[in-house]
Amino acid sequence: DKSYCETGLTIIDNTDDSTKANYPKTVGTIKASNAVEIKEASELGKNVAKVGTDISGDENINAAKTIASSVTLPSEEGIKDNTKITEYDKAKAVTALVEANKLHLVDGKIPEGTTVTVVKKTYLEVELTGLNMNNGTNNPTVTMNITPKYDLIAKVESGETTEHITIKSAQDTTVTAPTKVSVTLPNTFANQKVYITHKSDTYVASADEKGNIEFTTNGFSPFTFALSDPSVVAEVNGNAYKSL
Repeated sequence: DKSYCETGLTIIDNTDDSTKANYPKTVGTIKASNAVEIKEASELGKNVAKVGTDISGDENINAAKTIASSVTLPSEEGIKDNTKITEYDKAKAVTALVEANKLHLVDGKIPEGTTVTVVKKTYLEVELTGLNMNNGTNNPTVTMNITPKYDLIAKVESGETTEHITIKSAQDTTVTAPTKVSVTLPNTFANQKVYITHKSDTYVASADEKGNIEFTTNGFSPFTFALSDPSVVAEVNGNAYKSL
């Protein structure tokens, strides 16, 4: 029953000589003989904003949603990551499109005038996990997990018709280059120097009159934003150092 197959897989003839007598069918992909013509593309998708379970109260939850939704990638380069589109991804794309009746192979080939593309859409998943604006230390903090993700989308174009099917969603990926990120923090941070802690790294940014900051990070998840960090002993070009 192919209804149990994940997107991009279906029931096909078993061609394995050692098993096909007992198992004439198996789960696999539909292969196009001209699959070499399948294109690859990368796009920047829309970020996903979430609020962690430790945030409570309507006011805090609404504030957390606003902050998480403000996180953007200001650079057109977006995210540089190490995830490649594979031949198996392309085979799953063809299978998904065929099974959904969005692509019809002719003699096992993608027909002329039809273009199949596997699109990798990268984005950030942002979860606001901590919002401590009245902690009695005059050092309010905002904590969030920022995680790079990607979706794989099968796209088929024929004439003026374009169809899409998502074959993978919310997959983790690893960045391979520094990434520029911007976020709008609460009014308390406006016109202030902000210390951003990410694991063992600390960055420094200046918030504008609306609380907007922009910083470059070497990695992702988690981040804490604060107005001071007593452990910092030196600051150079947007980086803070805790020992000389």
